[in-house]
Amino acid sequence: MTESLTNLFLKVRSQKRPSRANVDQSMVGKEIAGKYKVLEILGTGATADVYKAVDIILERVVAIKVLHNLDEDVRQRFFREMRIHGSLEHGNIVQALDCFEHGGEACFVLEYLDGASLEDIIEEADGPIEADDAIYILDRVCDALTYAHRRGIIHRDLKPTNIVLSMRDDRIEVKVVDFGLAKANDQIQKITTTGMVVGSPLFMSPEQCLGYGLDYRSDIYSLAMVAYILVSGQLPYDVATIDQVMQAHTSPEINPRPLRDLAQDLGLDIKLPVRLYKVLCRAMEVAPDKRYESVEHFKKSMQAWHHLVSHGAPDDRDSIEAADFQPRPIQSSQKVDTGRGPAVALSEIWAMPQLIASDGDGGWSNLRLENIVLNQEATGQILNNKYQLLDILGQGGMSVVYRARRTDSGELVAAKTLKLANLNVSDRFLREIRVHSGIKHPNIVKAVDHFKTDLGQVYFVMELLEGKTLQQFIQGQKESVLHDSLALRCSIVGQILDALEYAHDQSVIHRDLKPDNIMLVENAGTLRVKVLDFGLAKIQDDLQRLTSTGVLIGTPAYMSPEHCLGGKIGPRSDLYSLGIVAYELFAGSLPYTCDNDLEFVTAHCDAAIKPHSLAERSSEIPAAAALESILFKALSFVPEERFASAAEMKEAFSDWWAETGRNEPSPFRMVRRRTQRRAQTDFVAVDNANAGAGESGDLESLVSNYRNEQVRSFVKSRQAPVDLSSLYAALKGLGLVAVIGIFAFILSFAYARITDGLAARKAEEAKLTMEKARLARQKALIEAEEAAQAKEVPSSSVYGEKPTTRSEIIKFNSRR
Repeated sequence: MTESLTNLFLKVRSQKRPSRANVDQSMVGKEIAGKYKVLEILGTGATADVYKAVDIILERVVAIKVLHNLDEDVRQRFFREMRIHGSLEHGNIVQALDCFEHGGEACFVLEYLDGASLEDIIEEADGPIEADDAIYILDRVCDALTYAHRRGIIHRDLKPTNIVLSMRDDRIEVKVVDFGLAKANDQIQKITTTGMVVGSPLFMSPEQCLGYGLDYRSDIYSLAMVAYILVSGQLPYDVATIDQVMQAHTSPEINPRPLRDLAQDLGLDIKLPVRLYKVLCRAMEVAPDKRYESVEHFKKSMQAWHHLVSHGAPDDRDSIEAADFQPRPIQSSQKVDTGRGPAVALSEIWAMPQLIASDGDGGWSNLRLENIVLNQEATGQILNNKYQLLDILGQGGMSVVYRARRTDSGELVAAKTLKLANLNVSDRFLREIRVHSGIKHPNIVKAVDHFKTDLGQVYFVMELLEGKTLQQFIQGQKESVLHDSLALRCSIVGQILDALEYAHDQSVIHRDLKPDNIMLVENAGTLRVKVLDFGLAKIQDDLQRLTSTGVLIGTPAYMSPEHCLGGKIGPRSDLYSLGIVAYELFAGSLPYTCDNDLEFVTAHCDAAIKPHSLAERSSEIPAAAALESILFKALSFVPEERFASAAEMKEAFSDWWAETGRNEPSPFRMVRRRTQRRAQTDFVAVDNANAGAGESGDLESLVSNYRNEQVRSFVKSRQAPVDLSSLYAALKGLGLVAVIGIFAFILSFAYARITDGLAARKAEEAKLTMEKARLARQKALIEAEEAAQAKEVPSSSVYGEKPTTRSEIIKFNSRR
C-alpha cells in the first residue's frame, strides 16, 4: 500500500455527501426493533435503503439495510441468507450483527464502516491505480472470497460498490459487503417483468446473465472485472446499453480490450500490460471450466504479475529486444532462459512455495523459499520418446501436472513432476513414485509409468481423471440439500477410508490428505473417489531440511498437530486430516475459525482450542451428537487418543449410520484386511505346533518312561555332533530336489546309526544276562534264558514290540 491510496481515500471521505432532499426521510429519528435509533440515510437503491443508526443497548453505531418489495417466500429466503452471512467471521468481510422484520420489510444490521467504496476511489483516481495499491486491495478481497467459498457461500454480486475501504490505526482496511444478498435479488427478478435485470449487469458472469446455476467461478469472473477496472481505470468492453453488456459477457468472440492498446491509445501507465491481460482474460473466460480453479489461484497469478513489476522484469510480448528494456537487479540469484527473450525472474515461470516458519518462541510467520533452482516449463516437449506434454492441468507449491498424450496410442494421461531442481530430491521423488506404483486400489489414482529425463527431471505418469476435486464439490454444495446428499457424502468418506486402509496396510502414509488431493469421478452413474499423491508429500521432508529449522510445507488447514510440530507422522496423522475433511464435507466449513495459515497452525497445536460443535454449523445432520464424537475423536490432539486404524474409524461411522435410521445400506463397507489374513496364518502355525505336542504325548503313552528315556538318551548322544540347524541353513539356498535328496540321505544315515547302536546295546545286555544266569543256574539255565529271549524279542528291538517306526522316533527327537 502506498501513500497514493491513503491520500485518495482521505480525499474521498472528506468530500461532502450529496444532498438527499428527494429521498424518503420518514425513518430518520425513529426507534425500530426496540433497540435501534435511525440517525440518517446513507444510500438508496432500487431494492434497498441503507441507514446509519445507533444500537441503544450496546451504544455502538451500526448500519441497517432495509429491503423493499419482498413477498413472503423471498422474505424467508432473505432471512436464511442473513443467517448464513452471520456465520462469516473474517477480517475482510463486513460483520453481520442482526436481522429482523419492520413494517413488513426485511432489515439487516451490519457493522458501520465510515469509509468509501472502491467505486468512489476509482472515480477519484480517474485512471489506473498503482500496482502496489491494486494488489493490496485485490489480495484482501481474494482472502474474503476464499474464506466464504470454503464455506459454500457465493457472493453473486461482486462489484466496486460492494467493496468498502475504511481507516483504522492509520491503515486502510478492505471489507466486502452484501455476501449472498444477490440470492434474494434472484427471487425478486423472477417475480418482476420478464427481461428486467436486477443487479449489476456490468459485473455479472456469463452464466448469471443467462440464468444458469452459479458457483464460485462466477465470483472469479466478477472479481476479474473489478481488477480490470482497478488497474486500468477503464471498462473492459466498449458498451453503452445493457443488451451490449450481456452480449459482451456471453459471446466467446468478444474479448476484453487489450490493456497494451489502452495504454498506448490513452497514455495510461499500466505495468506489464500483456502479462496482466493474459491473467485477467483467463479469469474472464466465458466457459466457467476454463477459468482459474479457485480464487486463490487467481490471487497467486496476480501476485506473480506484481512480483515481476516490482523486480523490473520485461513483459512477455510476442517480440522483445534486450535493448528495449533494462530491468532493475533481480533479487533472486537464479535466472532462467524461457526462450522468449532476456532471462527473467524465476517466479515468472512458477509460483514459489509458501512456507510457514517457527521463530523458536512458539510464534509463526510467513516466508518464501528463495534461491531455489527451478525446472523449466516443458509444455510441447516429447519425453521418453513416448509422451507429449500438451498443457498444464494445475500446480501446487512444489509440483506441476501436465496433460500429456501417448505418441503411440494417442491415450491422454497426466504427467506430474517437481518444479524444483538441483535439490537432491529427484531421487527421493523417484523412490516415492515406485512405492506409489505398487499401490493398486480402485480409490487410488492408477500409476501408469515413471521415468527420469537426461537432465535428471523425474516424471510420474498416471491416469487422467475427468471430474472435480472434493474442494470444488464442497464449494458447490448448499447446506439446504444436505439431507438429500447425506448418503453421497458418506460414500465419499467411506471410499477415502477404503483407500487409507489399503495404503496403511502397505505401510504407505499419505501425509497431505486434503480436498484438493481427492478427485470425484463419475463412473457408470456413480461417484468414484480417487485419492492422489499417496506418499509423495514425504519429499517435503527433504526440502524442509534444506530450509530453516521449523519450516513447514503443506496445507496447514488439514495438518495434524504432530505434522505442524515436526514430529513423527504415522497412519493416525492421516486420520486426523481425514477428520478435518469429513467435518468440512458434512458441515460445509472447517472445524476451526481461522483467517490465515498461521492461525490454523496455532489451532492444531494448542490443545485448549476445540473444534466448533457440529450442531452449530449444520442443523440438518441426523444423529449429530454421535457423528460429532467420531470427528472429535479423529481430531484429538494426542495421536493415541484417535482411532487406531482406518478400519476402526470406518466401523464407528457404520454404527453412526445405523443410528440415523436411514433405509439405505451403509456406505461404510468393512473389508478383509491383509493383516488379518497374516494373523490367521500365524494362528494355523500355532495349531500345527500344538498338534505336534499331541503326537509327542501319544508316543510316550506307547512305551514305558524308562525305555523311552533310554532311546532319547542314546539318539541324543549319537546326534550331538551333528548340528541340524546349521545343516539346514547351509542347504536353504538349494533347489527342492537337492533338499529332498540330502534329507533322504540324512534319514538313511541316522537310521543305520540307530540300528547299529541298538544292536550293540542288545549284545551288551545279553552278555550281562548270561553272566548273571551262569552264576545262579549253571550252563543249562543260561541256554534256556537265551532261547526265551530269541523267542520273545524281535531282532529290531531289545525293549519288546516296536511301538513305531524309526523315522517317527527321529521326528519326535527332532521336535525336542
